[in-house]
Amino acid sequence: MMERTPSKRPGTDMFNDIPSSKKVKINVEGTAGRAESTLSSRPWKKAPVILKEVADREYKIPKKNGTGPAARLSLSQHLTSFMAIADKTESEITSLKETLRTKESEIAAVKENVRLSASLVVKEKAMQESERQLESTKKKLDDINRNNTSLRSENARLMHELRDMEISKDKVIEKSKNKVEEAGKTQVQLVETFIRKQEADLGLMRQHLKDGVPPINTGEKLSITKEQFRTRYNKISCITRGGITYRVGDSVSIMLANSDGNGQTVKVQAIGKNRALMEPSQVYIEACGVYTGPQVVKLLQEENPAPNDSM
Repeated sequence: MMERTPSKRPGTDMFNDIPSSKKVKINVEGTAGRAESTLSSRPWKKAPVILKEVADREYKIPKKNGTGPAARLSLSQHLTSFMAIADKTESEITSLKETLRTKESEIAAVKENVRLSASLVVKEKAMQESERQLESTKKKLDDINRNNTSLRSENARLMHELRDMEISKDKVIEKSKNKVEEAGKTQVQLVETFIRKQEADLGLMRQHLKDGVPPINTGEKLSITKEQFRTRYNKISCITRGGITYRVGDSVSIMLANSDGNGQTVKVQAIGKNRALMEPSQVYIEACGVYTGPQVVKLLQEENPAPNDSM
């Protein structure tokens, strides 16, 4: 319970805590002026008189709505109004304290009821926990049954696929055999084509020997005019020597083996089996050329053979 604190009204209890040696300055300030007084010793009988003098002063207090003449009210009238409000507030506090005691009694009764029903609450919680565990067990059982059903379905699918694989195994083996046989036939055809090409090349080489064209790398010089060379070999597309490929119409930078090292640019006019005819130098790039670099070749300058020279 809260203890009642005695009210400190002007001129009574409010000066009891002030030491006798302490000077107290009373300062009241308002919109119309200010009043001051200093109290320096006991007894405090003069205090009510001083406060009464201060309180009797009149101050101009504007109205709440801000219009009309200012009300002239003394401070004592304001204090009287404040004290009335304080007494009313104290009565309301007393009523609220009584209400608080009633509520405390009700709370005590509720606590007693809660204490009496605590065992029932514990039993109810235990029952709820048991029900929760039962639901969890049922859910796990449902999951196991669902997984078993899925596993059985997967097993049936795999067995079906296995039967399909066994049925198609013979077909796959048969297809593989057919592919191997087809590949073997193709390989045989490629080998036969290669043999025929080699035989054709061999026949062409024999024909060249009959025509007087020396074989590759013999180093023998061919006695033939450039017109005869162009007429006989202008159907050959290119010749490759030392990693360099020459075609009819190509411009080639060459260097004669017996020259002073000055290079010259010539143009391929005709290509034979073992050599190429160059213009304007009228030289042959021979198959037996000695290469000391990508652009340095051994060339034989064409001589002017007799018109009746044969291949």
